[in-house]
Amino acid sequence: MWFLGQYVNTFSTINLEYTRYYNWSTILIASVFVWICSLSTTLFISRRIRSIYMVQALKGVE
Repeated sequence: MWFLGQYVNTFSTINLEYTRYYNWSTILIASVFVWICSLSTTLFISRRIRSIYMVQALKGVE
C-alpha cells in the first residue's frame, strides 16, 4: 500500500495530518464496490450500443 501512503502524505499539511488506515476487509469491500460499478457501467453501455442502428448512424446528413 505504498501508493496510499504517498497519497495521504501529499494532502497532509502542518495544521492537519491524515493517516492511512486499511485492513483486508476494507480492501475487499472497496474492490467489490469497484467491480460492481464497473460491471454495471459495462452492461449499461453495451445495452445502449447494441440499440444503435449502425447503417443509419454512419449515413451523412442528406
